[in-house]
Amino acid sequence: MSIYKIRTNFGTHFKYILLGVAFIFVVGAVFTFAGMPTGDGGEQEEVAKDVVATVNGIPITRNEYDSQWQQMSEQLRDSGYRSTLQFAQQRASLFQSMVESRVILISAEAVGVDISKKQIAAKRDAMIVDYLKQNRSKVLGKLSTEQDKLDPRKDKAYKSELAKGGMSLTLLERQAGMLIPEGQVTVQLAQEGFQKAIESKVGAVTKDDIKKSFDVFQLRQITMFNDGSPAQQFKTQVDKVAAEAKTGDFVELAKKYGKDPDQGAVRSASYGMLAQEVWDQLTKLKPGQVTGPIEVNQAVYIVKLESVKSEYPEKMEKKDEDQRRDMIKNMRMMQEYLKYDKQVKANLKVVVTNPELSGYWHITQAQQATSEAEAKKQISLARSSFEKAIGLEPNNNYATAMLAVVLNQQEKTKEATQLLYQLLEGKDSQAVGYDLRIMLGDLLNKAGKKDEAVKQFEKGVDEAGFDVSAHQQIMAKFKEVGREDLAAEQQKWIDDYETKKKQYEAQQENKQPTQEGGQ
Repeated sequence: MSIYKIRTNFGTHFKYILLGVAFIFVVGAVFTFAGMPTGDGGEQEEVAKDVVATVNGIPITRNEYDSQWQQMSEQLRDSGYRSTLQFAQQRASLFQSMVESRVILISAEAVGVDISKKQIAAKRDAMIVDYLKQNRSKVLGKLSTEQDKLDPRKDKAYKSELAKGGMSLTLLERQAGMLIPEGQVTVQLAQEGFQKAIESKVGAVTKDDIKKSFDVFQLRQITMFNDGSPAQQFKTQVDKVAAEAKTGDFVELAKKYGKDPDQGAVRSASYGMLAQEVWDQLTKLKPGQVTGPIEVNQAVYIVKLESVKSEYPEKMEKKDEDQRRDMIKNMRMMQEYLKYDKQVKANLKVVVTNPELSGYWHITQAQQATSEAEAKKQISLARSSFEKAIGLEPNNNYATAMLAVVLNQQEKTKEATQLLYQLLEGKDSQAVGYDLRIMLGDLLNKAGKKDEAVKQFEKGVDEAGFDVSAHQQIMAKFKEVGREDLAAEQQKWIDDYETKKKQYEAQQENKQPTQEGGQ
């Protein structure tokens, strides 16, 4: 199986996993983490037993994970989640987020961010106040400007209204504190500090930088990838090509060694079309000159400048200049971030001792693998981990669902089919999910058992609930097995649902409250 297929297939089943820790892409709250063990030796020993993983020695504990999962699973159920596989995917997402919270701390430390207890206390207090302000708005409705500025903890009207409902302000503040633990605040401060440090290193974008960003370059390039050769051997080849490119036939070298479709042909490029590393080198060249090797992610570029022309506008509006400045700043920050990210990742040591979580971790490593061999290795490790998890806990439906996915990806169809039957229809089975039914149906259809496949797709209909996309997927499966009659039933259900949905939305729109004053 190709690495592309491995990534694509796992992406389908694992779409909720967060893969990046770049501050530019981090949205919303980050998960809390347990502090380093404190207290006497006995307490430290108990915490050590509870550790399910470490990230450069920073622990993730079972208690922490279970506590976060309890909150998360309740929210998922309230949002309509039912599938065992989807819950397993979210458990993986939770674990990945916890790993990433530690990576944020390590990254912040790498750029010299220092967080004091005083900062943590002040930030946490501000977050609690924000939480109470949001609650006060719900309880009291629209506030005056003066009341809105007042600390909710000193708001007598708010306290009185809470008391009418049997709620104490002190109790509500305590609940807010439980929702905003110190660990979460520390990670948020680390993230903010990391971003500020990166901004400081990038520095200001000058007018000359903006003007140069309008240059349009005519260039040729040689793009090289390591196809699995030893690192030193690949470097020697790159250096040899780079040296020959300065005086030899650039186009012929591109055709011989390049992996891009241009094969050394002239192409046009402007700011934003090239990696920042390539742009920085390109702007230092004169026509006819060639760069040295430029490494960007997994590729190495050698670029020859043919000509350059400025397309700086005669009149630059301030808003356009500001937008261009922001674009340049963001590109530079990303480059700086990637530098530290590479440094941190090179020295990152993640040790996962819990088998189920280890399986999730190896799947994410398979997704990020740079070679097919490495991806297959990680998938095999994931399989072993899930098998161990099930051996220790036979009723672990999450590990079983993910093991079925892994076996399916490894094209172990017989084993995957048996596992899915056991999971979905075994004695005392509690696993559900239209997605699992579709997977089992596909495996049965592949084995020539079309009638049994249809039965699984039909059971998938019952478990799809009001999920339109699920019904659409099952409809497509019915068509694949030649059951146009059942596909038509699904289409009818979808049409009826959409009609009723529009009717409901129209009714709700008509029930909009009248404007203030009866207008």
